Amino acid sequence: MEAINRLKTAYTLLPPPLAALPAKYWTSISLLVHSYTVGRTFETFVEGYSSELDNTPPADEAFLIGFLHDMGQKLGLLGKPSEEKVIHWFSERLETLGLTKDEVRTFIRYLYTNPAETKTDPLYPREVWTLLWLADRLQGISNPIDIMPLLNEAKRELRYELSVKLLTLYLPQPFLRTLISKAVYEHILNQTMIGTGVTIPISTPMGVALITDNPDTDLTISWDEIRQGFTGEGVLEEDVEEHIVWNMKCCDDKNCYDSCRGRTKPDACKEHGFTKRECDKGVYLDKKGNSYRIALVYYGRKYRVNQPVVLPSDVENMIHGIKLNNVRHANGEYICPICGIRTPVGVTVDFIQFFNKRITTEQWVRRLYPASVNVLMQETRNYALDPLCLGDVIIRGSLGTDIVISLTLRPPIPSTILGELASLTWAIHDHLGKGIPRSDVVNALFYSDNWDEGLASIIDKVSSKGQKVLFDMFFSAAYIPYRRSLQSHQDEWLMDMVIAGVLASWGIYPLTLSPAPPMVPVDTLLSYYKGQKPLYDFRPSDKEVGIYTPYIAAVMASLAELNFRKDRRGESLPGLLEVLDYPPHLSPTLAQYGSPHLYSVLEMFRMRLGGVQVA
Repeated sequence: MEAINRLKTAYTLLPPPLAALPAKYWTSISLLVHSYTVGRTFETFVEGYSSELDNTPPADEAFLIGFLHDMGQKLGLLGKPSEEKVIHWFSERLETLGLTKDEVRTFIRYLYTNPAETKTDPLYPREVWTLLWLADRLQGISNPIDIMPLLNEAKRELRYELSVKLLTLYLPQPFLRTLISKAVYEHILNQTMIGTGVTIPISTPMGVALITDNPDTDLTISWDEIRQGFTGEGVLEEDVEEHIVWNMKCCDDKNCYDSCRGRTKPDACKEHGFTKRECDKGVYLDKKGNSYRIALVYYGRKYRVNQPVVLPSDVENMIHGIKLNNVRHANGEYICPICGIRTPVGVTVDFIQFFNKRITTEQWVRRLYPASVNVLMQETRNYALDPLCLGDVIIRGSLGTDIVISLTLRPPIPSTILGELASLTWAIHDHLGKGIPRSDVVNALFYSDNWDEGLASIIDKVSSKGQKVLFDMFFSAAYIPYRRSLQSHQDEWLMDMVIAGVLASWGIYPLTLSPAPPMVPVDTLLSYYKGQKPLYDFRPSDKEVGIYTPYIAAVMASLAELNFRKDRRGESLPGLLEVLDYPPHLSPTLAQYGSPHLYSVLEMFRMRLGGVQVA
């Protein structure tokens, strides 16, 4: 079953903003993400065991069973709607997917029987339901080490044994880490395609738990795989690499170098961004270097420099379960001001301006905090930007973004699903960036009966090429570049809230909007880097307020419409913010003062949920 079809199935059953309902009151993820993860994991297990079991469900059926396995119980948390209402809703939606009435009756019973707990159902043998039990229980752990006891319990009913291999990557550079994550992920996929049995990478905030029937699986990647970049065309953009090559050759040519070092530079030097400092001040193993040359040693693709890739010795202790080929390690005396690692190879700190002139210290996620950034530009201390942080800056510069949308998940999630959620997040964000009127976006969210005409167009983009999607399987996070060109601080705030509200309405949270990705996973619906933290900084896992997550997401997504209506009456944004300044159960009611139309939509949504009481 392709990712696009799975997503269409998931959102047909749980359309936005129903998709935003909290999954369980011990983890801040949506019901959509939880159900999608269990369904997808069950499907993966079934595919891996299909040759070992006598009777297994087809892939699309396994996904549906996993998605629905305890939906009745979850929706029972919403004002205890009657079983009849829940069954009617899902029966109608399953028929929309093209299932026959007999097939609908088969799947509907999984709403309440929940074979993930009982491990019994006459349709398939117990071994199959053990796989569903395992897929569900994986969502309930917080440490990858806890996966092993689950596998030990499951192996009593399975026909062969599964093991866990832990893979960790503690590099503090978030963007470079996603690039290495991609290389490792593709390596695992290639091994899976040419092999047999089960190989499932499970992402957690503490690393990857590789579930496999072959504990001797060797994971070795080369630095050449990293320098390929996310698209295979290299980490350095082609024109940037051309400029670096020109500058490096100029440094090696005395006549060219002398002509460039004067106060009045030749036009060619200005065009290529040459600076004498970068020519003279880089550090390599022999204490001499050249920033341009070093950049090509580590990240050149079209133009390769035949010098070894050398990383700080500390990096060896940050990688476990993975081997890096064609890499040497050495001790260093120069301190990187971003990550704080002592490095034997480095470039001048201000070399980052070559790749991103707008980068600020807030975007660095620094580990070391000098008294003044100006000190870094002087020679009074032994500072040098190490090659890993250089790569992080290069990647950040190629994205051309000021703000990053981060999706961070605490519950374990198969890395494949993390990639699919990252692609979906990108597709929704890209859709919103196409100049579509905000009112159309709100209507698409609430009037989901027009699914085929509205939301499907977003899903269809998930497999499109050219996505700027970064997901880190070692931290269980996805990062989406978010560039804004709004002049007004108020307009920026408003757009940030609309973007976050739409994503949350689709069940994609916990979210962070910030200049740099978070260093630890978040639990709140939205963490925001500007100003005081208002209502959206609540935990969906909170039993008191979590139930209102769909309402809050809907109001956030609708702020642009509310603002437009208030502007027409000559009112300002502070009055609008009252919608979010009160307890969450009051937000839908307060919306009527900003937009009677929107309030009627929210009321219709409230009734659809089955009787949630609002003040």
